[in-house]
Amino acid sequence: MIRKEFSIVSASEAGDYFQVLFEQEADNPETDYFLLQCQFEDPDDEDFYIESNDTQFCGHVQVEAAVLNRRWLRLEMASTKWKSIEIAFTADEEVYAELARVLSTMFEDRLRHARHDA
Repeated sequence: MIRKEFSIVSASEAGDYFQVLFEQEADNPETDYFLLQCQFEDPDDEDFYIESNDTQFCGHVQVEAAVLNRRWLRLEMASTKWKSIEIAFTADEEVYAELARVLSTMFEDRLRHARHDA
């Protein structure tokens, strides 16, 4: 499992497109980041797009499951060489609620919520 840590998370949607962005510093193109996107425009396309400053984490992937708790998001991707990524983050209640809402839409029945201390 790969583990990454970020101090900032944001979640957004525009029409049929949804994304979650994890960053070390807001609006700094030189900082570490991890981007997760999906779209519902083409119902046959179940892939997610990931992008990172670390180029091994870029491209279209199939996410079999996602687990979210108050401090991290874990993506299970058996088809990749790293199998899973756990992304630790910091978010206040409002940001976390929006993150959970957007991820619930993105992953539908593939998103599980873990206990806070798990």
